[in-house]
Amino acid sequence: MKDSKPSILILGASSFLSKSLVNKLLGLKKFQILCQSRKNLYGLYGKNESEIIYLRINYANKSYPSEIFKSCTYIINLVNASSLGNEQLMNFRKFLKHVIFISKANLIHLSTASVYGRSMNKIITELSGCNPKNSYQKNKLKDENEIKKIAEYFDIKFYILRPTEIVGDKSLNAKKFIKNYQSSSFLKKYFYKSLYNKRLSHFVSSNFLIQNIVKIIEGEITEGIYIIAQDNESLNNFSEILKLLDSKLYPEIKSSKFSFYLPLWLFFSFFYMIFRSNQVSIKSRFISKNPIIDPNNYLNFKNDFSEHIDYVLKTTK
Repeated sequence: MKDSKPSILILGASSFLSKSLVNKLLGLKKFQILCQSRKNLYGLYGKNESEIIYLRINYANKSYPSEIFKSCTYIINLVNASSLGNEQLMNFRKFLKHVIFISKANLIHLSTASVYGRSMNKIITELSGCNPKNSYQKNKLKDENEIKKIAEYFDIKFYILRPTEIVGDKSLNAKKFIKNYQSSSFLKKYFYKSLYNKRLSHFVSSNFLIQNIVKIIEGEITEGIYIIAQDNESLNNFSEILKLLDSKLYPEIKSSKFSFYLPLWLFFSFFYMIFRSNQVSIKSRFISKNPIIDPNNYLNFKNDFSEHIDYVLKTTK
């Protein structure tokens, strides 16, 4: 790769999103990719190794080569601040400020839609108030505010992305649910379907999220906060997802038109209100007011989720 190319720095490049994200960015053929992690990433990207610069940087260690960040145009922050201790977090923010000071790069920060906490809005948009309840939600919102302060201080563009439950690329979301369903008896599976029924799952494809990140880098997207969700999808409810799961678990059995289930939905709604009081309302949908990519134009949700199920089933054999 030529040194004259502008670069993109991915912070926390050991994230499950990194491999697909790096491959997408390399496909643009416009950027040098800098992958930072405290872990050894060699071997993660296979045939593209020669086109990537690895930076194994511990944030407290100031011996990293500062010159390499001068051509950086975007920083993609995948670091989960909730997993860092207070001293580690302080060192990370010092490192981030130093890189921005050198590069004046725009900042893309991956947060989560869980910052809305116990929002009771039927439609949750970027304009909806955040109501975090547990420590994870509070830390995520606090991290957003810190990132915004840093960006405003250095007068750079910033993009805060709030995806819902990410599935795909070896994510752990939905893995426990899929494994539990797989190991259940037929009777228990029937109760699963009765209990969950058409409840929204709030899943979002990792491929869709990555395409949103690439769109920011490619075009003139207005800075700000963006919900990344696919709650518009007809498949994005547990009833449809369980049908897809059944087709994977029992490919020899034709899909049944039988759809009578016990009326446990009301019981589920009642217990959800009591035991999941830190979550959004059971009837809520996440819909972006000004999506980077219109989710109605993304047609691969079923295929993405199907591949995720295949991965989970393969790794649990």
